[in-house]
This record gives sequence, structure tokens and C-alpha cells, in this order.
Amino acid sequence: MLYNSIEYFLFLSVLLVVYWKAPQKARNPILIVASLVFYAYWSIAFLLHYVIILALNFPLFLAILKNRSKWAMRAALVLDFGNLIFFKYFYFMIRTIENFVPAEYRGTLSQINPDNGEILPIIILPLAISFYTFQIVAFHVDAYRGEVTEAPGFWKYFLFISYFPQHIAGPIIRHHHLLKQLDEPRDPSKVDVHRALALIGMGVFKKVIIADTFAGMAAQITRNPEKYDPAFVILGSVFFAIQVYSDFAGYSDIARGSSLLLGFELPVNFRGPFFQLSYQEHWQRWHITLSFWLRDYLYIALGGNRQGKFRSHLYLLITFILGGLWHGAGWGFVIWGTLVGSLLVLERICRDLGWISVQETWGRRDQESSKSYSIRTVRNLSRMSLIFGLIVAGGIFFNAGLDVSVAMRNFTAIFNPEADTKEFGLNSWHGLLFLAFLFLHWLEYQDFAPVFRLREKYTHLERPVIAISAVLLMFLMSWKAAGNTSFVYFQF
Repeated sequence: MLYNSIEYFLFLSVLLVVYWKAPQKARNPILIVASLVFYAYWSIAFLLHYVIILALNFPLFLAILKNRSKWAMRAALVLDFGNLIFFKYFYFMIRTIENFVPAEYRGTLSQINPDNGEILPIIILPLAISFYTFQIVAFHVDAYRGEVTEAPGFWKYFLFISYFPQHIAGPIIRHHHLLKQLDEPRDPSKVDVHRALALIGMGVFKKVIIADTFAGMAAQITRNPEKYDPAFVILGSVFFAIQVYSDFAGYSDIARGSSLLLGFELPVNFRGPFFQLSYQEHWQRWHITLSFWLRDYLYIALGGNRQGKFRSHLYLLITFILGGLWHGAGWGFVIWGTLVGSLLVLERICRDLGWISVQETWGRRDQESSKSYSIRTVRNLSRMSLIFGLIVAGGIFFNAGLDVSVAMRNFTAIFNPEADTKEFGLNSWHGLLFLAFLFLHWLEYQDFAPVFRLREKYTHLERPVIAISAVLLMFLMSWKAAGNTSFVYFQF
């Protein structure tokens, strides 16, 4: 069930009526049923697989929580990462092994691929497996570390993991984000409907209008780079960066808005990541819950900053290589993760040497002269543009994903173009969408402070704004109802 669909709009509308009409004690069970229906809409068979995984995890979780059991922790890691590796990386491992075995055995291995089910049934990637695996593992590790103090019942455990607004593509929820909220009474009169509708509306706009438009242009250029002038091949990769951000941030906005309507606050997942002044800041503002997960459960687990600078740099690089692999079972994702980790390490080294400033801001400093502020702004713009260029360059490998040759073709088209290339047709509509993207990105970077100021100033307009927002939201979903496209991160 896609967030950008009429089906989801109807599902959420019916759920809200039933949910808020029900007594307090019935609301969590209603959410469990809704979450089951939401997942079953994609596949009933994989819903059964998902329920079995949670049922197997729960007794392990209790053993970890009550006894700090090492065997239970190891068993949980084997179960969850084994489940992830089998479904997500089986074909990747077969293709990799195929490159190192004698030629006479390659024929058999080549028959085990996603397009051939003669030897083994074709393995289908379960929806949301990467996200729910990370959420389960984080919960178990927190229990092992003693950060979880109270044992939830099975159904509370189930709801915490499967809560549908965040289930398919995040944010990756930690126990302190949601577990306590599940026990608190919820009052419909205290729901911030205005903020919820604003988030949902903005998320749908990002997805339906911005992401889907730029997705078509990015695919047309980056999948056929030989046809276009080098400048437009670069522009195609810029389009892809805007598409991925708008698509995923749009999903996160809809998830947070839907959750607000149910009385829950989910963590922020994006904070205007393309207005960064350092590569580190970009990752502190992009897919925030994943960045913190990688830091807390991988980087720190490897050794973090505790074993000297060289090892901390090495651990950071390993963390992002594995983070790249988490995104997809292909060498394009591995190369992308390696580039990201290398740039973060390089930036750390430059900071340690004093070559770049540790703390930089956009705003004017106290008692700063106009000339100094102007010079610093130009420097910041140059810095932001350079970092964005590095993000776009790395994104070429991310876009290639399973087929690195696509990335090579794009780089070839940029640095060694064909003789008969052409321009890509741009018009004012594309420019208007780009300005809309910049505006929404700026609002997100500002934590929507300008909107909150207007809201306080024009409180009398709240009711008509809600009505207009609801109508526009339904219009946006109806407009694209015949051609809804999935979210990018659904494939992960």
C-alpha cells in the first residue's frame, strides 16, 4: 500500500475514525490489526514470514533483557542477520563466488539467478526487511546493554516493531522513541492536526510532484548517457540526488504526519541535508536515524574512538562500506559506501590538521562586520557546492546499484563524450519545481521555524487552512492515482 495512493488515504481515514472512537485499551490492538493489514496488502505469505520472525525473536529478547544472555544475543544476531543475508544477499554472493571458481562450475552457478527458478525457487526480497532487521537488532542490543529496563508483553513488542507508519522505510525507531508512548493515554483533542496535515501534504508533494518528475528525467539521462552532452549527464545525476532526497524525505514526512494523527511523535529523519557546510554535517542531516544506528551499533561496537585515530578512521570507513552494502546487494552500493566513508575520513584528517574549520554557520555572527559576513557567505556557498558535487558524484554509483557498468558509462559520457550528443529539453516547469524543492529544503533546514511564526500570527486561519489542505491532499493523490510509483527505499 503506497503512501501516495488513494488506497492509503482511505485506509488511514477509516483507521482514524475507528481508532479515536475506540476506548483507550482497544487502541493498541487496533494498531496491531492495522499494521497487519498494511503489510498483508503487499503479501499475505510474507506477512506470515514476518510474524514468525517476530515470534522467534521475542523469547530471545526476554532472555537478553532478564539474564543478559550472551547466547541469546548471538542467536538473535544469527537469526536476524541470517534472515537478511539470505533474502537480500544470496544472489549477490552467488555472483561474487562465480567470479572466483573454475570455469566448469560457472554454468551451474549462473543458473542460480533472479531470472531462473529451475534449480532453486526465485527468492523475493520481503518488504521492509532491512528496516525491521535494524530495528529488532537495536532493541535487542539496547536490552543487552541495560538500556531497556522493563519487559514488554509480546503484543507490545510486536506493535513496537511493526507500527505501520514507520515500518516500510523508517525512520528506524529506537525503544526511547516509541515504547513509552505506547503506554501513555492518547487524547484526540491534543493531536496537532495542523502539523500532521502539513507534514503529510508536504510529503505527498515531495513524492508525487518533485521526486516522480525528477525521477523520470534522471532515468532518461543516466540510463542513456551516451546520447547527451556532458553538462546534461551531470545534470541527470543532480536530478537523481533531488529525486532520492524528495522521495525518501517525502516518505518520512508522511510517516511522521500519519503517526501524529494517531497521537505519536516519530523522530525527524531529514533536516535540509543539501545546505550542509561539511560532509559530516550532511550525514547528520540525511537519514538521521540510520546515521545514528550505524554510529551506535556498528562504529562504536567496532571500537569507535577508543583505540587511536588510525583505527577510528578505519572503523568509520568499514561502517560506511557496510552501510553502503545495507542499501543494496550490488557493487555500486559498496563503492558508494566506500567513497562516503573515505570522504568522511579525509574530512576528519583535514580538521585535525587545522585545514578546515570545525564549526561553521550560515547566520551572521555577533558583532561581525558586513564585509566579513559577505566574504564568509561566499566561502560557505563554495563549500556547500563542493560538498554537493561530491555527493552527486558518489550518487552515480548509488544510482548504478547492481550494475556498475551504468556508472562507468555515465563517467565516460562526462569525460569522453560521443560526437553526436544532444541537449536535454528543459522548460520553465522544471525550473519552478526546482525552486519549490529549494523552498521546502530551506524550511526543513530551518526546522520550519518560519511556518511556526506565521502560525502564531494567523491563528484565526487554522480551520480554513486544514480544510483546504485536506482537499489539496486528496487532489494530489487522485491526480496520480493511475500511475503511483513506489518509493525508492522500498527496495531496501
